[in-house]
Amino acid sequence: MSSKCDVVRSRWAEYDAISVIMSKPYYASFFVHNAHQEAVTQYCGVIEMRRRNNKEIGPRELAVLLAKNLDVETDDVEVLQWGPVH
Repeated sequence: MSSKCDVVRSRWAEYDAISVIMSKPYYASFFVHNAHQEAVTQYCGVIEMRRRNNKEIGPRELAVLLAKNLDVETDDVEVLQWGPVH
């Protein structure tokens, strides 16, 4: 008797490794500084991140990812609080 899991395994049998992207929610509170307007905007909430591994991220890596997604410079992002949601 075969199960759905067996079918999935057999489809991937030809590959040496399977890359699985995991999604993990983080709570983040951060400022985005706007030098042109001399203004600061505060954001807070849950951010769901998709990662190839389940490794925790640091505040600098989070700032880089937020800056990239918000199309601002990394130095314009100031992470106040962050952590995984349990």
